[in-house]
Amino acid sequence: MPGSDLSQPASSTEPSRRSACITVSTLSAITSRLTSEKCMPSWPIEIPSDTEMVPNSSG
Repeated sequence: MPGSDLSQPASSTEPSRRSACITVSTLSAITSRLTSEKCMPSWPIEIPSDTEMVPNSSG
């Protein structure tokens, strides 16, 4: 019979509290990302830079 020659008997396991927190955190991140994408425009927005461009002196 397949699976009858296991070296250890089967045991039931329970998820840890940390595992549950990670699951909730992951679901929260997915939900946040999905809802924020709805607010993003479908085209890029041009925003002027406040950083001054300096030419490379070695070139």
